[in-house]
Amino acid sequence: MSLKENPDPQKIFDIYKEAADIGHSESQVKTGEALFYGLGVLKNPETAFDYYQKAALQNNPEAYFQLGTMYEHGYQLLVPLEKAVEYFQRAGELGLSEGWFKAGMLVFDDKNMPQSLRIEKAEAYFRRAALAGHEKAKDLLSKNVPLFDSYRDYRR
Repeated sequence: MSLKENPDPQKIFDIYKEAADIGHSESQVKTGEALFYGLGVLKNPETAFDYYQKAALQNNPEAYFQLGTMYEHGYQLLVPLEKAVEYFQRAGELGLSEGWFKAGMLVFDDKNMPQSLRIEKAEAYFRRAALAGHEKAKDLLSKNVPLFDSYRDYRR
């Protein structure tokens, strides 16, 4: 069901939530998105996080990606950035190439790690993303310049 079929966002949310509450992982992700972004309901990142976690326990790659995004942007402030990388990596393992790419970006930007190690780890993630068909990763790795310069240009 979509807004085109039924323009009542609250009704759509209620349908997804009902399916989510009985364990449907895709509905758990959709319910989490509605709660996180305030689509048809008031924003509630904490409850969104809970729905994403339930879907992640069922190995839903989009749930892992959304959890990684929440950690990346500090919605779970007591957890280090490594947790975001872990969730993005898991999303990649489950077939979401953007997960590998985001893991590479976070590792590359981690100033708590020596630059040579950052580049080595990020490149490994970017290569996994490229092998999984991620176009930005392919482009980044195809440049005939060191990864550091290529990535710096990409981030501009």
